[in-house]
Amino acid sequence: MAFPEAVEKDRVDPSLEHRLVRIPERGNKVLRVVVNLKPHPMRVVTAFLDRRVVL
Repeated sequence: MAFPEAVEKDRVDPSLEHRLVRIPERGNKVLRVVVNLKPHPMRVVTAFLDRRVVL
């Protein structure tokens, strides 16, 4: 997740960031990883394949 294809800010919590990357091994489905930027190192909150997004 160091080099995401897209980055979105969270709509509710400004300390969260959504990082998106295509996974070729999964038919180019998009992996969405939500990270909390406040702690150092940043902390992964959740990760899932997002069917709604196409990159």
